[in-house]
Amino acid sequence: MVHSVRTDLHRNTNDSFAMETKVHRLGNAPDMTVTSISSNRLSLDDILMTKTLFAIIFAFFVCWTPLYIITAIDTANGAFDLPRQAYFFATYLVGLSSIINPLIFGYMNVTFREECKMLIKAMGLKRPGQVRAVDN
Repeated sequence: MVHSVRTDLHRNTNDSFAMETKVHRLGNAPDMTVTSISSNRLSLDDILMTKTLFAIIFAFFVCWTPLYIITAIDTANGAFDLPRQAYFFATYLVGLSSIINPLIFGYMNVTFREECKMLIKAMGLKRPGQVRAVDN
């Protein structure tokens, strides 16, 4: 049976917080102490991942919003009244959404970029200046 529970929150020397919970029990049962440490600092990886996630969500929004707007207009009108170029542009942007994600990752994530370089190298693809002419 638990007699009392006491929780203390204090700052450690490395600017992290430690929450210590002591459970005092009745009788001969030993007391229990549970310590939980959480940091209040963001790491560089967390910041870069947040920026990457924001860029991906923003690109998705920019690429898909025109299609949603065109679909809403067509639904409200009950017909396809917009110019053909509007439908083409919206379709183009939806396709661009699939292309832009790897580009964002490649630009913002060094590890992804290096792995892509290794993959291209392993496949034997060359830059345009490195291609040899083949004589018949």
